[in-house]
Amino acid sequence: MAAATLARRQIVDSAAYERRKTNNPPASVGQAARELSEFLASGFDEEKLEDALYHQLGLGIMPSYWDLTFRGWLEEVLKILEEPMEKTKKQFIPPFR
Repeated sequence: MAAATLARRQIVDSAAYERRKTNNPPASVGQAARELSEFLASGFDEEKLEDALYHQLGLGIMPSYWDLTFRGWLEEVLKILEEPMEKTKKQFIPPFR
């Protein structure tokens, strides 16, 4: 993975997303991934995505801070949701010692 991609991934991979993914049933995570995929496929331009996410839904971050578009940020979140649960757990939940 390229350094820039890894850096972006670390920013998007906030603890909140990992907790939500690992604390919810796989069926719920799968449903969220399908809905997000459908939303991205709707073809909204950046202006409409910003309006929907930032203004209507109250997204608490601004993806441009990390040089991401709203679409780019959503695509990174989708990657987290679609990766195998075991990878998420190994990557983000420290093992007991």
